[in-house]
Amino acid sequence: MPSDKGPLSNSDPNRDEPISPVSLPDPKELKAVQTILSFTEKTFNQLKIFPFRHDNVLNFFRRTHSEITAFLRNHPQIDLEIKETAFTYKDEIVLSEPDIKKSIPFLLFKDGMQSLVFSIGLQEKELEDFFLILHECSQLPPEESDTVYSIWEKNFAHIHHTATDLMLLMRVKSEVQPYEPDPADMFMGSVNWEEGDGSQEGKKDPPPGDLDHQEENPENKLQRESEQLTKKSALSKEEQSTLQRMILASRKINPDDELTALYLEILYMAENEEGFTTSINSIAEHLRSIIKKNDFAGAAYLVGSIREMEHEYIHQNPARLPPLQGCIKSLSDPLFLDHVRKTVTSDPVSAQNDEFLLLLNFLGPASFSLIRDLYNAKKSDAFYLKAYHFFLKALQSDPSSLLMQLSIGEDDISRAVITALGDSRLPKTVETLSCLLRNKNYIYLEDVIHALGKIDHVDAVRAILSLIGDSRPNIRFAALKNIVFHNSPSLQKDLEAHIRYPGFQTRSPKEKILLLRLLGKFNNERASTLIGRFIRKPGWIHRKKNLELALISISVLEKMTIPVAKRELERKRKLKNNKIRRACRKATAAETGQPVLKD
Repeated sequence: MPSDKGPLSNSDPNRDEPISPVSLPDPKELKAVQTILSFTEKTFNQLKIFPFRHDNVLNFFRRTHSEITAFLRNHPQIDLEIKETAFTYKDEIVLSEPDIKKSIPFLLFKDGMQSLVFSIGLQEKELEDFFLILHECSQLPPEESDTVYSIWEKNFAHIHHTATDLMLLMRVKSEVQPYEPDPADMFMGSVNWEEGDGSQEGKKDPPPGDLDHQEENPENKLQRESEQLTKKSALSKEEQSTLQRMILASRKINPDDELTALYLEILYMAENEEGFTTSINSIAEHLRSIIKKNDFAGAAYLVGSIREMEHEYIHQNPARLPPLQGCIKSLSDPLFLDHVRKTVTSDPVSAQNDEFLLLLNFLGPASFSLIRDLYNAKKSDAFYLKAYHFFLKALQSDPSSLLMQLSIGEDDISRAVITALGDSRLPKTVETLSCLLRNKNYIYLEDVIHALGKIDHVDAVRAILSLIGDSRPNIRFAALKNIVFHNSPSLQKDLEAHIRYPGFQTRSPKEKILLLRLLGKFNNERASTLIGRFIRKPGWIHRKKNLELALISISVLEKMTIPVAKRELERKRKLKNNKIRRACRKATAAETGQPVLKD
């Protein structure tokens, strides 16, 4: 009896489970996936310029892994669907790159990959191998690379994919073979008809042209069906043209890139010093020519290769170092830099490129003023942040030249230099920033104070301490917030001198709290005695300020752990002022664990 539940009933064991609709992603979730793919793309692009262990590649790679790890803490996996030139996540585009020469999605799509999944537990080594596969496959012609096979061969534990077997699909579509029956399977025999057999009476052979009555040969029928299937599956002229264009575009090699590779190969193969010098001079001319074309990525790659060669020859062949260094210095010619300045100023977008700033970093001190000019030409928060990272890296290689930039002018880019100085923590940083503090009219004085506050050094503290008596409240407060405590007797004396100064009681409550708390950190008898002097019965003059200072002092003494501080609080409990007496009792009760007694 047929079931009354119908063909789609749940009782049907052969029926597939219904596919649940894809839920719309949360905006924060979508933004997180877009961030992951953004850093993935940057890592992939940096691998085209530098080897994997280069700092630029490692910075973007580690950020990519950390973003993936953070996302997988709240989600089981990252399931990406692969389109021709885009990644989608829950039917939303999260990365699109129409240029197929740069597109990661196209690199996977052309080999038949349909989806890519990162799951919980993804290790750095797995992700590193994945990036290296992408890089290696992108360097090969399309017909030689196979990302699907390379990823499958690695057998990743936490990276999965689904793909279509393109070769099998093409064979199914365009190589359908007509059926040829095996003679051994055919019935072999004959039939003899007798005269007068009723089955043949009245029957005549149909005329040769009457196809309706003529049976078609089985072989011809299969061949005709095969031709129809091939015709249906064949690509149209437009599709063939698009496919050919895509393949040619992906195989096209920039002549400048090809020439760069050739120059480097010749340079490595140079056997004598004369040939090496000739090759490096040719490279210098080629480098200048590609920079004039605004090919900053190619120039950064070439300069980076020369820098790596310098490190190799330091011990292997020091005689070859001067030509290599001279090649880089040739780019610092003022006329050439002026040309670059005019070119990039007319095209502000190119100044935002990481490769351009990387190239300037290679050029050294001569490019510092160029960074300043580019920023002043069109101020941008994004460029300011890039300039900060540029200066931070430049400080590691040539700090003395960069420090001179602070005296060239007073503009916003100086803030990037000052911030980079504080983060670099170089030996000359305290000395340089202290010189800037002596210029009391410097417009970025608060930035200098903040930079010094990052440096845990007694000289940095002493430099900041010199400003806590400044006439400007904002400078005093910035100094107090950025002082790093150092248990130095000389610093304690300097601090006591400021507290004993008559103008101390006119300061704001925030300043008094910061000063007294800083003095209380010394946690000795001298500090507690001085702080205890401010706890006294307020007179009629300055009553409110004296009471305020007394309560602040009590809170500081309460945090101190020495017996002298506790004795000071015990003595002040006997004062007749109710507020002071109650505050002292509360402080001592908190220390002993006893309840506060009412008056």
